Amino acid sequence: MKINQYSQKFLDKNQLTKLNINRFFFFSFSLVIFFVSLILLFPSTLFSKIRTGLDPSWLIGLHLAKHYNFIFGEDIIFTYGPLGYFIAKLPIYVSKYQFFLLDTFLFANTVFVLHFSIKRLKSYLSITLLFFCVFLLGSLWINPSHLEKYVFLLQVFMLLHFVSTGNFATLFLAMIITVFGFYLKLNTGIFMMVSMGALFFFRLIFPQKYSRKSIISFILLFLLLLIIATLILNVDFLGYLIGGFHISNSYIDAMFFENSELPHHGREHFFMVLTVILSYFAIFIIDYKEVIREKNLLIMYLITGIFIIAMYKITFSRFGQYHVFYVFVPPSIGFLYLFTKSKLKDHLSKILIIAIMFSFASRNEFNKPEFFKSKLPRSKLRGFQELSSHSSS
Repeated sequence: MKINQYSQKFLDKNQLTKLNINRFFFFSFSLVIFFVSLILLFPSTLFSKIRTGLDPSWLIGLHLAKHYNFIFGEDIIFTYGPLGYFIAKLPIYVSKYQFFLLDTFLFANTVFVLHFSIKRLKSYLSITLLFFCVFLLGSLWINPSHLEKYVFLLQVFMLLHFVSTGNFATLFLAMIITVFGFYLKLNTGIFMMVSMGALFFFRLIFPQKYSRKSIISFILLFLLLLIIATLILNVDFLGYLIGGFHISNSYIDAMFFENSELPHHGREHFFMVLTVILSYFAIFIIDYKEVIREKNLLIMYLITGIFIIAMYKITFSRFGQYHVFYVFVPPSIGFLYLFTKSKLKDHLSKILIIAIMFSFASRNEFNKPEFFKSKLPRSKLRGFQELSSHSSS
């Protein structure tokens, strides 16, 4: 009898040792991924170089608009807003401390997102998927021209965090990020406003941790932040909204073209993107009862869906923007996976894996010179190879 007891104690100790070793290796793996991710998402430069050409000219113009206190919506109407110089990030007419403060704020939010994600993920597969999402983002968002999309992505996380935890701090952060994004670039800013509005609307109908009076006070706080920003940034709000909408719409019409020499190129990307979108919305059809019953899940599902639709619009509104969807959509699906506690988690993990696979397949395709040689005449090869280089960076 004593022998059996000693044997059982030995086995228990052995199992405990194995468990501790497994925990140690998983903790070490998570820690390595965390710090590598921080390196990949660390802002690479404080300023961008001043260049000549068509795009560099309007980048300089955004700085000049700030320098001469132009009223956006009255003196100037453009696709970018009064904070558009943060996308230009040129060392003229703007204090370097503004860029430093923005980079610090964004990186602090990034650290929070990564830390929260690492703590919640409990498997090697989920941590690996996180790293793939970071890898896709790492070489792209630090390019200032994609700043508004990264800001939008951060807003999605903060909104989902608030819905899941009821933490007012993340809602307040989402408010600040939304106002900043709205005056950074109008077209993405409108989608951010829609996401914020959807959250407030659902919380008024289905209040949980906070009463309807509290939600109304949150709405008033958000409107106050928007009004303060409008006054400080010297904006004609209606002119900015209406004029920016018209110029963005005209810009899309001017930039989009159908190239008969690329019959399969856009089509391949379209079907890959469509597969991800349909798979995402198919979840609602498959498990609509659970989605509707779980009000928090419904709100988070809608907020993530708005982001995916926005990235789809940006991707196919002009030629050569396919990488936008492939880079920014997988992390958004990952955020929803992170905060989902229902059986939909399994479906979301599969969609996330498909989206990541398509993302890497797209990048490899763009990096193959023979792809361009088979699709384009020699006279256009160089320009599209440069586009390929930009997309993969």
